[in-house]
Amino acid sequence: MAGHSHRALTENLRGILALLERDQTTAREYFLKAQASNPRQPIGFLNCAFLDVHEDRFEEAIRNVEKVIYPTYWPMTSNPVLLSSAYVIKGVAETESKKFKAAEASFQKAAALHPQSSEVYVYWSRMLRKSGRPAEAERKLFQARQNSVFFENYPEMALLYFWLTEQGDQPLDRRTSQAEAL
Repeated sequence: MAGHSHRALTENLRGILALLERDQTTAREYFLKAQASNPRQPIGFLNCAFLDVHEDRFEEAIRNVEKVIYPTYWPMTSNPVLLSSAYVIKGVAETESKKFKAAEASFQKAAALHPQSSEVYVYWSRMLRKSGRPAEAERKLFQARQNSVFFENYPEMALLYFWLTEQGDQPLDRRTSQAEAL
């Protein structure tokens, strides 16, 4: 199993490199290979879900994320940062599907798991803005900026290299800051 585990991590990183080269097709292929090499490793599922959201395949994104976070008493990973990232991706998919209550619950869970996250609050702010709650959105964005000093990078997570765009036909936005200006 150890060989498969290492292979899965390598395949996942090759997917990240493909994303950095703006080759989403190859990135997805490597993320799927990572899942096949080690179905118990959450990163391949999370990065596929990230691409699903970017490509406006929201239900597929939620299905991929749910493989990592459910059942909640036995998640695929106990790492709170990775679980938080899963809930952020789920929240973005729910936001784009206009399921604002579900999205808010996902962002609340993400923030509870990783209170020092900046991206939780950036995407939560976007959801609040889209649901007509601009004052709350500003407070969440302020929190994102406050938390940016605590940024922790996981090289295997696409969510930490790119901002999800709100239109699937746009190229991924490379992150240049921890809390974007909306």
